This record gives sequence, structure tokens and C-alpha cells, in this order.
Amino acid sequence: MKLIHPRWKIALAAIFAICLLCHRLPAQRISVPVDTIKQRLSFYKGNDTKRETALKQLFLESGCSPANLTEQTVPSRKQPNLICLLPGATPATIIVGAHFDHADEGDGVIDNWSGASLLPSLFQILAAAPRQHTFLFIGFTGEENGLLGSDFYVKQLSPEQLTTYKQ
Repeated sequence: MKLIHPRWKIALAAIFAICLLCHRLPAQRISVPVDTIKQRLSFYKGNDTKRETALKQLFLESGCSPANLTEQTVPSRKQPNLICLLPGATPATIIVGAHFDHADEGDGVIDNWSGASLLPSLFQILAAAPRQHTFLFIGFTGEENGLLGSDFYVKQLSPEQLTTYKQ
């Protein structure tokens, strides 16, 4: 039996805490099969383009509609930021992000495919019940090259958008 890496356990615990604290969902409603989570984690193999394609497919399979899944082109990056919108009852927005690119050394599973592959699971959990907040799940590109994807994303926000984001 393989053990789950401690950082992965922390990420799962964080997902559980977000669901319970932000939305007061009953614990029995929070369910993504462990095998599904493990399968999503296994798609780390390959270059950043393959990871971007895998993450996009995982978002779609988890229920993010094509109309709510957008690609934000980031200058000097081949891969875009992937943004999955989960509308809530209010425009107050919570951003949950992770990067899918990796450094040349190693596989980059812990930093940060483990986080990116959990984004669709969190989407799936939160989509199962009504929400007050709107959520944006963002797979950032270019983080290993100087936080390019997240920096670009923030710089594109309008003053109106900034007022709806929760801090």
C-alpha cells in the first residue's frame, strides 16, 4: 500500500476546511472518491503542455462547463492560465489557485501538480451545493519562471473586480 505524501494530506484537509467553514456543508456531502483524486494526481507526467491539457480535461470531467472554463493568454508563455468559474449567489469571489508548470529538475508533483490536480476536486465538492460566494479555480502557468501567470492575472483585474474578491 502506498502512503499519501504529508503535503497531499494537508491539501485534502484544507479542501475539507474550506468547504466546512466557508459554506457550512455537512461532512457527509463532501465526497470525491480517493481513487479519483489519485487518478487526477497521476496525470503529472509529461511537459507543461501535457499538464495544461490534462488539467483542462480534469476541469471538464469534474463538471466545469466549457462556457465557464477560459484560457487566459500569458505573454511569453506557451501555456495559458486556466480559469474555471463556479458562480455563487453573490459576486463576492474567492480565488483558489495552483500552478501546473514545473521546474526542469524533477517531476514537480509536490510543487505544484498536487495542488493543481486538486482544483477540479474542490470544484466538484463545492458545485454539489448552493454557495454564497463565486469561486475562481485557476491553474497558473509560468510560476517556476518568476510567477508569470499569477502576476499577469492580477495585473489584468479591473478596479471593479478587485472589490468583489475576498481577502
